[in-house]
Amino acid sequence: MSVNYIHSGLFKSDGIWQHPKRVIDSYEIIFMHEGIAYIYEDGIEYTLKKNDILVLEPGKLHYGFKESKEFVSFSWIHFKTTKENYKNLPKHMQITEPYILKNLLSQCLHTANTPSYDRICCDLYTALIIEEILTLEKATGFSGKYLSVQIKEWIRVNIEKDITVSMIAEKLGYHENHISRVFKSAYSVGLKEYITGMRLENIKNLLSTTLYTVKQIAHMLSFKSENHLVKFFKYHMNMTPTEYRNTYVNTRTNKK
Repeated sequence: MSVNYIHSGLFKSDGIWQHPKRVIDSYEIIFMHEGIAYIYEDGIEYTLKKNDILVLEPGKLHYGFKESKEFVSFSWIHFKTTKENYKNLPKHMQITEPYILKNLLSQCLHTANTPSYDRICCDLYTALIIEEILTLEKATGFSGKYLSVQIKEWIRVNIEKDITVSMIAEKLGYHENHISRVFKSAYSVGLKEYITGMRLENIKNLLSTTLYTVKQIAHMLSFKSENHLVKFFKYHMNMTPTEYRNTYVNTRTNKK
């Protein structure tokens, strides 16, 4: 077999919980059932919610970077593999159709704890779990183009609001990590970066084509204050809104 099952389980927290600090010599798949878990690995902090998976890698330190104060439940499975594509599972992904994966995890756990089953059955279930994750990743890619267009259109229509990634995720019904990954894959630019760019373009357009004051523009674009807009603009443009507007002072306007 190209996959060797090691062990698995169903974790349920009892009160406040934080993932222990450790380095393991195998891969681990975590599938979230309930609550929120906070896990750090290799310089990145992952916030896991219901139906999320996280794949932890051998030889890398991981630990809980924050306490989970609510009930947490997740399935986990450790395995080793020599198969290259099994080593390149999606790191963090929300599963939109989790039913088959949940069933496979339950069956694997049942098999592992039933002495009459041959150990190779656990290896086979592990391979099926990995294949299901890879299949779900491909399905996400096929639907990603449509979702990325939805994201871009939602930003266009709502650009006058103080848009955040979490706001878009909530409105479209997806995990924010998922929409960020889909958007970057489609347009080769980060979602936060794109939102910032669109906000700047809107400000520049209003500064160069209207006589609205900076205070009025700040209000129109849902900035907390005029000062907040000025700081935002200067940080990204290296000039104040007034300095930018003055570069267009000779723009000709006409009524016909």
